Amino acid sequence: MPRFITALFCVFLIACQSDPKTSIQIIDGKERTIDYTEFQNLLKKTGYTDFKAGELNVSTGKLVILDPVFIENSILLDKLAPTGKFPVYLFFTDCDLGYRIAYSMVQFKEGIPSKWEFALMDSANRSKSKEALGTVKSGAGILGFADKSATKLFYRQKSGFEGMYPSRNFYQDVLSIAFNKNGGNPNGSLSGGDWTNFYPLEQKNENLIMSSTGVGNNTFPAYWGLDENGSPMQLVIDFKLFENEEELMEIYNKKY
Repeated sequence: MPRFITALFCVFLIACQSDPKTSIQIIDGKERTIDYTEFQNLLKKTGYTDFKAGELNVSTGKLVILDPVFIENSILLDKLAPTGKFPVYLFFTDCDLGYRIAYSMVQFKEGIPSKWEFALMDSANRSKSKEALGTVKSGAGILGFADKSATKLFYRQKSGFEGMYPSRNFYQDVLSIAFNKNGGNPNGSLSGGDWTNFYPLEQKNENLIMSSTGVGNNTFPAYWGLDENGSPMQLVIDFKLFENEEELMEIYNKKY
């Protein structure tokens, strides 16, 4: 191949790789832009280690993105997911604060989504929310995926524990123990555990898969990856790792 043709081909490849991939979604009459360049094909994305944390049982199709400590932050999603058991992946990468999770994802169907939409909370609760639609807030640096039925069991366990032991802390006495069991798994992750596959009230068929939110508490965007027919292929939370990393490094440097 002549050199000038080779050079033109290389320029074309670089342009394709740097070209951002975006889509527009109309939410309550307003345009919202989704830049899915970084997460359109996470399982093939270089620079990340995909770690399977378990399989999520989806019994009703009504999914919840859960803040297990500050329950009021949790959102029930508007779109129905397929029912069955589906893998949940955590995507680890290195940053200045160590080996951290950049994305978490439920995969309902293999392949690359052809369309992306914000994962909106159910329409009945939208008017009550003060957060931007398509985002979820973490108050304790943890978020998870769960079916609505598993979420109800989790609420029952948490409220029952707090009613029986008012002077104790559900996170410290229950959840942190579950996270600790996975300390250092995968290699390089937090010694106290970055994730847990949690079965509320020890129910064998209902679970919640929870993980740390990268580098701290914040509000994070969540997205549905859809096939050409509009059916869910993936549900992704973007922990905005490198954006939050800069903020936290400033705080860390001031303190230490």
